[in-house]
Amino acid sequence: SGRLIFDNLKKSIAYTLSSNIPEISPFLIFITVQTPLPLSTVLILCIDLGTDMVPAISMAWEGPEADIMQRPARNSKVDRLVTRKLVVFAYLQIGVIQAVAGFFT
Repeated sequence: SGRLIFDNLKKSIAYTLSSNIPEISPFLIFITVQTPLPLSTVLILCIDLGTDMVPAISMAWEGPEADIMQRPARNSKVDRLVTRKLVVFAYLQIGVIQAVAGFFT
């Protein structure tokens, strides 16, 4: 049960972090290039709260993966919930891909 909770929390955090880059990139473009904003900052936050929280919460109820009990136990001193690998994956890989796709669609 603990492994399942840890895995689901990690998935939920990755999902939530990956949506930050596409949301802030129009505002950064507005600051640097002076292009008009398609949506106000408050409206972007409202859309974020309305659309991102339900899927992130639903990941907490996801079932266990098939190999969850074959994996070794987690070492609490070494294995963290948010790691550098997770942040790089969420912000630099998935976040940038989502932001670029948003600008070209």
